[in-house]
Amino acid sequence: MRIGIFTGLLLNGAAAMWESKEKRCDKVIEFLAHEGRLTVENRVFRRMDEFRHKLYREMETSVHNCTMRIEDDEMEGDIEDRNDERMSFENVDNKISMCSEGFRWVINKMLPLEQCGNARSRTMRFVYKLTNQLTYAKERVMKRNVRASMRSRNPDKVRPLTPEMLAERETKRARKTDKHTARVEKTEQKSESAEQRESSKRQKLEKQVKRTDKQESKESKKSAKDDKRTLKADDMAGRMEKKETKSDKRDSRVTNQTEKEQRQQDRGEIEGEKEADRVEKVERKEISQEQKTNKQAQKIEKEMRKSVKKEE
Repeated sequence: MRIGIFTGLLLNGAAAMWESKEKRCDKVIEFLAHEGRLTVENRVFRRMDEFRHKLYREMETSVHNCTMRIEDDEMEGDIEDRNDERMSFENVDNKISMCSEGFRWVINKMLPLEQCGNARSRTMRFVYKLTNQLTYAKERVMKRNVRASMRSRNPDKVRPLTPEMLAERETKRARKTDKHTARVEKTEQKSESAEQRESSKRQKLEKQVKRTDKQESKESKKSAKDDKRTLKADDMAGRMEKKETKSDKRDSRVTNQTEKEQRQQDRGEIEGEKEADRVEKVERKEISQEQKTNKQAQKIEKEMRKSVKKEE
């Protein structure tokens, strides 16, 4: 399996070192699968492949989320690969140990404990699980090979299979194949269901975003309308205020004019009364002067009568 997990993250030395560790463990798995005739239908092979994929994915995620930039010279000094050594059951334990130690060495380099403690612990657990599964697979394959060799060395002790036993074995194999097929189909159904759920979630989120955008647009339009209505109301209030001001000014002018006319009327009445008093005074003065003149005339007349009487 090849995963370019270091593209754009680390330097070429780190990427090449991780790929060498992958190749080393892949060779162990290929050796066990070949010697034990393990296929996808076999649970031991599926477990090895499962833990291998989980380890590679976890390492990819950990390096992507938490990593230090490593120089090429820091990746030197690793345990030397022994690619020229032919793999066998005599040295497979050493190969498994080298696989585990190689992964641990790279993880310690690229996921420091101080900066990436949790990611480092998780990845180490996957390395431990993969190592245990490789060891278990090696033991199972060796036991199967030992039993097969014993049967080949002692053919007389091997009980021949009757047609009923052969039919039962074929039935068991068919049942096992059916179970594996059902398990694969179930896994595919789960994957499809998960994809459908993710698709429905995405559609739901898209609908929610559309609803939110629509609501925001609606609120924006409503706010714009309210602003226009407020401006219109303010304009109308300003106009009404201007009209009221004009009306007040007009009423004030009318009131002032009325008061002025009333004052003029009052002043005219006062002047008329004064003129009437003046005329009345003049008339009284003329009457008084006339009475005085009459009195003087009567006095003169009396004196003339007196003088006439004296002369007689």
